[in-house]
Amino acid sequence: MKFEQSYDKPINEIAWNNLCLVCDNFVQTTNNDKAQNFYKQQAIYFQIFDDSSKLIAGSKFYLSQNKRKILRHLNKDLLQFGEFIFDSTDKIESYRTLLLENLAQFLKKEKIVKYSCGNFYGNPSLLLKLEPKHFSKKIVNEFNIARVDLRTAELLPSFNRNTRRNIKKAEENELKNTFENNNIEDFRPFLIEIYSQQGNLEGCPNLDYVRQMHNNILDQIGLTFCNKKKQLLSAVLCINYGKSVYSVFGGTLKNDFGSGQFMYYKLMQRLQNEGFEYYYFGQIAKEDDSENKKFSVGISTFKRGFNCEEIAAEKNTFILKPIYLSIWNFLVKILVRN
Repeated sequence: MKFEQSYDKPINEIAWNNLCLVCDNFVQTTNNDKAQNFYKQQAIYFQIFDDSSKLIAGSKFYLSQNKRKILRHLNKDLLQFGEFIFDSTDKIESYRTLLLENLAQFLKKEKIVKYSCGNFYGNPSLLLKLEPKHFSKKIVNEFNIARVDLRTAELLPSFNRNTRRNIKKAEENELKNTFENNNIEDFRPFLIEIYSQQGNLEGCPNLDYVRQMHNNILDQIGLTFCNKKKQLLSAVLCINYGKSVYSVFGGTLKNDFGSGQFMYYKLMQRLQNEGFEYYYFGQIAKEDDSENKKFSVGISTFKRGFNCEEIAAEKNTFILKPIYLSIWNFLVKILVRN
């Protein structure tokens, strides 16, 4: 086996994305790299080839650092999101060992302050976790990913009673779904309305980033809008890849028409008819959080109404240079105060 590292894109982009497709792993594809540049995150690809130069495994990371050289060494962060990709389960341990060896060398050479890795597809064993000798502190955050199995013969009977009742209410009120892919300029201000209504404008996605992501992967974007006559009540932006579809941004304005349940039901029904097998609904709370009832009770209860699977996930954050991180956090606090 031979290890190669490249910046911005893999050595063979087609081979990389094909292997991601085999693993049904969207988050490791090259698709969103240009959009991530919005946040000055540089993609770094670790690749393993066999003796015939065929790609057999790899992992993508995002490197972020301050533009100013004088501050750069204080907050160099490396992120790996999504399990690493591979061609054969028989060699997983060999792949992991080689990737980890080169990761340890990279972290040391680049003087990385903080390294994080998180899984998405229910297999934390495919994360590149550091050994204790390589870090000073480790933080683990556990959460679940909600996924609806579209292979179910009939979706509606599998939903809970409240979800079915709201779908029926929406039909009685003649709500309509429209499916588009290029109406991003109507979607962006709607996001502001949603987060304003929640009193959480700080949590609203950056609208310029939403546009950039949309424009970079337009052929895989799906926008769904739910209206009562001319009033927009619910909307969601999704990405399709392989046999799966991912919910990325969206939400519902307060209403008594059941628009949220209706929109997602009709969307899932359409995806099912188009042959997709899974709908990824994003994060779902493992337990109630008194400080975030909106998510842990409201949003999570809403998602559970669609009979979703709850896939165990975790994010591991490794602090390699705690002193640098402390200095950086102190400087950030000063800037915020001023």
